[in-house]
Amino acid sequence: MGTIVAKNRPCLDSACGSSDARQIYEDGTSFCFSCMKFFPKNAEDIVPDKEEHNYLPKVVRTVEDIEKKLKEISTLPVRGFKERKISKEVCEFFDVKVSYNADSGEIAAHYYPYENGKAYKVRELPKQFKWISKSEDLFGKDKFSSGGKRIFIVEGEVDTLSVAQTLHDKYGKIYPVVGLSSATIAGKTLLKNREWLRSFKEIILCL
Repeated sequence: MGTIVAKNRPCLDSACGSSDARQIYEDGTSFCFSCMKFFPKNAEDIVPDKEEHNYLPKVVRTVEDIEKKLKEISTLPVRGFKERKISKEVCEFFDVKVSYNADSGEIAAHYYPYENGKAYKVRELPKQFKWISKSEDLFGKDKFSSGGKRIFIVEGEVDTLSVAQTLHDKYGKIYPVVGLSSATIAGKTLLKNREWLRSFKEIILCL
C-alpha cells in the first residue's frame, strides 16, 4: 500500500455507491472508507509518480481566478437528469448547473453549489471530482430555513437530489434534505452544523 496518492475517488463496489470515499495508494491498490473494503490495482485508475502531487485536476488557485470561475459557473444552464429520474424543477431548486461537451453536445460536468454559490463541487463525468473554492458545509443547507419537523441527511449531492425528488413526487413539495460532501469529513461537517440540525425535531440519516 504505502503513500496515499489520490483521495476522494468513487468506490469500485456498486453496492456501496460512495462517490468520494476511496483513496488510492502508490502501488495502485485502494481502500474505501465508506464500505471499508480493500481493492486490488484497478486499470482505470491513473496512479501518478511519487513526485507528482497534482493528481487531481488542477484547481483554481488565485482569488481572482476563483471569483471569475464562480461567476462563469453561475451563468451555466440547469437541466434535469433523466437517467436518474431527477426533474429540472428539483435541480433548479438546488441550483445545480451543467456544462456541455462542445463536440458531442452531451453533458460534460455537473456543478453542485455550496454556501449560496461561494463554492462548487464539480463532477466531471463519469466520476472525476474537484472543487472550485472549497466548502465543508452541507450540500443544500442554504436552501432551507432552520427548524421544522424533519430533515434527511444523505451522502453525496446526487443522493440529495434523489431524496428531494422522491419527497416532491409523493408530497408535491421538497422537504429539508441535505448531503455530506465527503464521507471522510462527515463528523466534522455534522459537528459544524449541529446547532442548525438540532433545530429540527427529527433527523433521519440515510447513508
